[in-house]
Formats: sequence, structure tokens, C-alpha cells
Amino acid sequence: METGISYFGNRMPKHIAKDLVDIKKHNCTYVLHTCSEIDQAYYPGTMKEIVKISHDSGLKVQMNSWAVGGVFGGEAYSLFVMQNSDEVQELSNGKKLPAACLNSKKFRVFLKQFIGNCVSYGIDTFFWDEPHFYLPWHFGDAPGDYGCFCPNCKKLYREQYGKAMPKKQDRTVDEFREKCVASLLNEINPVLKRGRVEGAICVLPKLIEGENSGTGDWDRVASLKGIDLFTTDPYWTMHLKRPGFNVEEFVRRNTVNALAAAKKYRK
Repeated sequence: METGISYFGNRMPKHIAKDLVDIKKHNCTYVLHTCSEIDQAYYPGTMKEIVKISHDSGLKVQMNSWAVGGVFGGEAYSLFVMQNSDEVQELSNGKKLPAACLNSKKFRVFLKQFIGNCVSYGIDTFFWDEPHFYLPWHFGDAPGDYGCFCPNCKKLYREQYGKAMPKKQDRTVDEFREKCVASLLNEINPVLKRGRVEGAICVLPKLIEGENSGTGDWDRVASLKGIDLFTTDPYWTMHLKRPGFNVEEFVRRNTVNALAAAKKYRK
């Protein structure tokens, strides 16, 4: 069994070195270092040093796309979004969103460069943390609205389904969005393989079928050639006030489903 912990919020090597010794003493075999757009813009040398210190401590190193483009897990702001307002997602009500469109060619080029930089730091595994379209419910937008409804996404949807993209989310929209996520990963993952870096992914589970959040078709993601490790994170705390919500059932169901997907595709 391998055990690990995520580490973020500190970019001072001498303090990190002490923490890594403590992490190793607590029987961890790896550490996950978050990497944000800010880290790459201002601390690239430090990020490389952090990876070396981690390896010297006897730990394997994972690194993730910490809130990059506003479409991965993490609490950080996106420089790409701030500098490319014409490449962001739109809600179905027309509102511009603080998240890059997953179908933006410019964003995909940016993401390839970001991943390439992470690989150059000498990591063992790159971790795709909850790739997702904008989550309206999480930011207080009206129920029923969804993204992305930008001209590019509407054009791609019409090409694939032969009809206009509906204003309200339905099963075909769910399918389309998940195809877009898989397309993004398929395009970017070769950057990892060229660097001989393992690919890991965490999918955010849906609370209930049809809800405007999370990933529904885990097979589509788990079957991707560039993915070596498949995981999920059934966070329950934000759902505790929902009528009839059962923590044990929610966590158990998603754990069983994750294990089944991993076994099915030998991940």
C-alpha cells in the first residue's frame, strides 16, 4: 500500500525540508505538491527544488494542476482567465465565467506548456484534479443554468448532435461535456508520456443522477490510455443538510464504483 498527503501553501525550502521529514516519519510513501499558475509564473526554480528535496527525503512526488484555468480543483485564481477574457466559459444565461473554456484551443496550448513545466521539475506522477466545467451551484448561480454555452461549444454541440444546444441541461449536454473533458485529457496526456511521467486523475462524483456537477461516465475517463491511476473524492460535508442524504451510502457507493472502474481498465 502507498500512502501520501497533499502539501501546499508554503514555498520556503528549508521549512519544507523539515515538514517532509515529518511526513516520511508518518509512513507516507509519496507527497502531492500543488502547482498553480502563480507558482510557475514566479517560483519555477523553487518548484523544481521542492521536488528534489522531496525525492531526497525518500518520497515519490505527485504534482497537480492547482485551480489552473479555474477548471481543476484548488483554491487559487487563474492568470490565464484574467488575461484571456475571450477564452472563458459562458453560462446558459449569457454570464461570462471565471473559468477557461475546456474547448479553447488557446487554453489547451497553455495547458500543454503548464504540464510540460511540471514534467521538467522531475515529478513521478501528474495528478489531474477534478477536471470540470464551471459549477454554478458552488458559486451561488441560479439552479438550471450551466456552462459552457459559449459560441465555440454551441458550434461543437451542433456538429455532434445535429441540433442547437439547449438552454437547460439535459443528458445530451452531460454527455457532450464529458466528451469535452476526455478530449482535453487525450490531447494533453502525451506530454506526460513523453516525459515518462505517470498520469493520475480524480473525478468529482455526482451527488445524484442528473445533477449539474461531477462526472457521470467514469468508464470514459478510466479507459483513457494516458491515465494510470483512477481515483474519486466523495466529499460529503457540503451535502449534510440535504434531505435524506446518507453519508455512508454516498461514500461507499462511490468507493465501490471507483474500484470497479480501476479494475475494469487495469488501473
